[in-house]
Amino acid sequence: MLLPKYWFRQQRLRRALVDYPIYDPPYKSEERTLPEEKALANFEYFLSVRQARVRFFSAWLEHAFGVPAGFDQRGLEQVLHWAQDYVCVLMPSDNFWLNVTVFCAYARPWTNEYAGANVLFDFATMLGEAFIHHRPDLRWQMEWSLSDYQDIEKRVPRETMLVLRCRQRDIRALKQDVCSGYRRPLLASATDPVEYEDVFSSVMTYYGYVSRAATVEHAWKVFPMPKGLRPTTRSEYLKNWMDFALTRSNSSQMELVAARQNRRRHEDR
Repeated sequence: MLLPKYWFRQQRLRRALVDYPIYDPPYKSEERTLPEEKALANFEYFLSVRQARVRFFSAWLEHAFGVPAGFDQRGLEQVLHWAQDYVCVLMPSDNFWLNVTVFCAYARPWTNEYAGANVLFDFATMLGEAFIHHRPDLRWQMEWSLSDYQDIEKRVPRETMLVLRCRQRDIRALKQDVCSGYRRPLLASATDPVEYEDVFSSVMTYYGYVSRAATVEHAWKVFPMPKGLRPTTRSEYLKNWMDFALTRSNSSQMELVAARQNRRRHEDR
């Protein structure tokens, strides 16, 4: 059951969701379990509709909530502020695991009480497009594998290679985990394996934090705890992740410029 302060937000969201377009991939099963050609068909559908859906989502935020969405810092801050208020009520609050299977495995049609799954998907897509806007080296991919980067061991430090191998191991584990998001679109670079953002997984993690914290059950559970020991709602999780990722983009650009300047100095000598 939702806490009373979220009741009005839920009602407002439900009114806004009337006639929201349904995300309609050809195969409505968890992509992890699909044959590769069917998973690829779902991914190609995503590529074909992603920009139109982001445009609709941005216009919907403006029309229904007065949120001026955009890829600039102010626009992203406005969207993330909206998310803190409304992501937690996008789907029913009485069965979190069912919501996970609806979003990750299409366990229910994305209509009526689950129409918010379309918004959650478009929200993740918009954040991904914002990353691409700020980090043009990124692109949407269905999978990530170290084998796609030839001679990578010769091009990166040993410590970086250890981190990349750990990521490869974690991705292999996702193939076995139910509703892990494996083969959902992710962001990566064609040439640099370090550049990687699992947008949909991060958004689903955020949804888990805020949707549980919005319930009466959670409030009763944490109420007896001393204030200093109560778990936080993690409402800043997504903002912190975005800030770190975009800052890393700026740092990478600065490092690239510095490397070019050093190379020019050596050439001048």
